[in-house]
Amino acid sequence: RRQAASKKAALQSKSEHSEIMRAYKHIAQIQSQLGTDERLDDALVTFKAMRDHAKTDQEEAEVYKDIGIIYLRQGNLNAAVQALEEAVDIYPEVRKGYSNLAIAYTRQLNHKQALASYELALDVEPESASLHTNYGITLAQLQDWTHARMALKEALRLDPTHAAARANLDKVEE
Repeated sequence: RRQAASKKAALQSKSEHSEIMRAYKHIAQIQSQLGTDERLDDALVTFKAMRDHAKTDQEEAEVYKDIGIIYLRQGNLNAAVQALEEAVDIYPEVRKGYSNLAIAYTRQLNHKQALASYELALDVEPESASLHTNYGITLAQLQDWTHARMALKEALRLDPTHAAARANLDKVEE
């Protein structure tokens, strides 16, 4: 009987924790969607509070990823890279962790690091036409035309209507 009560309390506690984390995330998303610098700062504060409540590596990594995305939106690339690197270090399978890290590296003009992150992102999401497109664009920036063409063609195989892949493939093939 005591064991059943203990299990029930643990489930309730886990459920309450999940609700708190969802509420924090919802608030932060609303704040970040408003788009002003002040709202983005508020979203950062909310995400940082979430970080203090994270109970699993996956939750903590998601929070760091969200913080990194806010920093990307603010143009604070060094802070974005730091947060996103933390996210993938904690939990490498964090959804969109490596792809956002690759974007941050690309904006820093650190194309080699961006390529490495895109490759890891493609391991997690091999069916993403957008990832193949961004990977191809980065390869083209490094003048690796053969591999850029291959990546952009793969993006179009996955999504024949992907306009950015088509436009960049046309540029690469000129």
